[in-house]
Amino acid sequence: MGIFIDGHEVKLPGDKLALRVTAVKQNDGTEINPATTENISALSDAVTAALAPATTFAGGTKTVTLATTPEALVADSTPCKRVWIGPRVNADGVPQNTKPVFIGDTTGQNVPITVANLEGMVFSIDNAAKLFVKVGVDGEGVEYRILA
Repeated sequence: MGIFIDGHEVKLPGDKLALRVTAVKQNDGTEINPATTENISALSDAVTAALAPATTFAGGTKTVTLATTPEALVADSTPCKRVWIGPRVNADGVPQNTKPVFIGDTTGQNVPITVANLEGMVFSIDNAAKLFVKVGVDGEGVEYRILA
């Protein structure tokens, strides 16, 4: 079973990356034909970087003061690969929120994390500060882990 990116199969045998490329496109969508070793090398490097595992794992609890005002998950720019967000729980795993919380960006928060969703959700994003949290009850929030 392979991984496909834009219709191209990516094989990951051990620590090597093999690509079968039939054409390479520039950012504007123009095809570069034939694909050159330089183009394929750049594509291979980009795919390898995108598939690389996170090397750091940090996080905490985000409590939102007012239900009427969404807040950024983190105050400062925090580059990352992914962010896991789940409902607040106590040391016994008992949910601490009474209503769902919603995750999104500055303009809208419409991805729900319910009180019982103890698995949480993973967001693939380049900066954790782009995520915003909206709560249904003042003082509720989320647990989060940033993978960078």
